[in-house]
Amino acid sequence: QKMSEPCGPDGPDEDPADIADDARQQSIDFYETMFAMHHTVVNLFTAGVFHLFEQQVGTLLEDWTGKRPKFPFDELGKLTIKDRNGSEIAIKSAPTWGRLDELRLVANVVKHAEGDSASKLRAVNGAHFRLPSVRGTELEKWFGERMLGEPLTGEGIYVVKADYDTFVTAVIEFWKWLAGVSV
Repeated sequence: QKMSEPCGPDGPDEDPADIADDARQQSIDFYETMFAMHHTVVNLFTAGVFHLFEQQVGTLLEDWTGKRPKFPFDELGKLTIKDRNGSEIAIKSAPTWGRLDELRLVANVVKHAEGDSASKLRAVNGAHFRLPSVRGTELEKWFGERMLGEPLTGEGIYVVKADYDTFVTAVIEFWKWLAGVSV
């Protein structure tokens, strides 16, 4: 008996298709919110990885020179070190330096949105500006790069978990490399 009674806030005149339409829209809204929250968290954690690395670099440089530089990553990139054989090796020659610089660009874009870092990041890895769900598909040509709106809210830059893992590995491998080549 109860199953055959009309449902909905408007009583018996409510169209069941309207109810289904509302439910569908609510599920789409929920998905879009969760998608943005996911990318917000991954973007922020990625920026955090860079800033933790930069703090570690600042501490190292302070130990080496007695002064903490304002921009530790930039200062580190200017240095050369002597290897165990006494040869000079540029820090920028570290195998993961390119990935660390990409990480720096991602962190800057997440914090500041459009600007010089965004232009450089597009040249290095434009995939960060494309929706992950269309990367490598036919849809990519239709959606292309997204407008860089508010990256702190997960809009416009999309660091995926695999990228995050690669960045974390690059930091770890850099420290291993530095420990292995320095006197």
